[in-house]
Amino acid sequence: MVQRILVPLDGSDSARQALEHASLLQRMSGAALRLLRVKEPPSADEHLGAMVGVPPVEMLENPGDDDSEERHWLASIWHEVGNRDGEADWHVASGDPAPAIVEQAREFDADLIVMGSRGQGQFQNLIFGSVSQQVSETAPCPVITYHVPETASA
Repeated sequence: MVQRILVPLDGSDSARQALEHASLLQRMSGAALRLLRVKEPPSADEHLGAMVGVPPVEMLENPGDDDSEERHWLASIWHEVGNRDGEADWHVASGDPAPAIVEQAREFDADLIVMGSRGQGQFQNLIFGSVSQQVSETAPCPVITYHVPETASA
C-alpha cells in the first residue's frame, strides 16, 4: 500500500493534473503527500561560465536564497487543487530537476512519485532527455506521469 507520495510541480497543466490524481490517491490510501518545487540555478551570463556550466557569481555568493515565494506558490496550488480533507507538506530544492526529484524521493522515503510530463518533442528529448524520463529511470520507487497535450490555438 502507498504510504508516501512525492509530487514535483513545475507550473505546467500536466503537473496540475498529476496533483489532482495524487490527491485522489491520498483520499483512497491516507498516504502522506509532499509537494516539491525545484528551483533551477540561473544560467551563466558570462561567456566562459556558460561554456563550462558555472552558475553566475551572485548565485555562488547567495546559496541560501529565500524560498518563501516558491513555498507560497506550493501552498496556493495545494489549496486550489489538493485534497481538502488531507494534508500535504511542501519542500523547495535547488539544482538540476531530475536528480533533485530523485534525491527528494529518497529523503522522503517515497513509495510513489506522481508527476507531469511536458512532452517537449522528440528532438528535445533526444538531445536533452525529459525530466520525467530521467526520474523514471533512476527513481527508487514507481513513477506515474501525466501528460496534458497542448491545444492548438486557432
